[in-house]
Amino acid sequence: MQGTESADRFRKLSDMIFKRKEKEEINVGGVIEELIEDGREEGRKEGIRAMAAAMKKLNIPIQQICEAIAEQFGMSEEQAQKYI
Repeated sequence: MQGTESADRFRKLSDMIFKRKEKEEINVGGVIEELIEDGREEGRKEGIRAMAAAMKKLNIPIQQICEAIAEQFGMSEEQAQKYI
């Protein structure tokens, strides 16, 4: 799944660069900021998955894991469920 997410981000970034290039508006700083933000988001997702996996190994009930992830990462329990 990570490979697919990375490939999707690369395609999105490539499309953005080519569209800006056509308009002669390439802002390298903006591109770098978007790459950094993508990296942060991917790191956040990996952290959430790791937290969920660790809690599962400790035999913590799924509902409690969802509640903890939702609280820790500021999301709904439904969104948290996607990481488990």
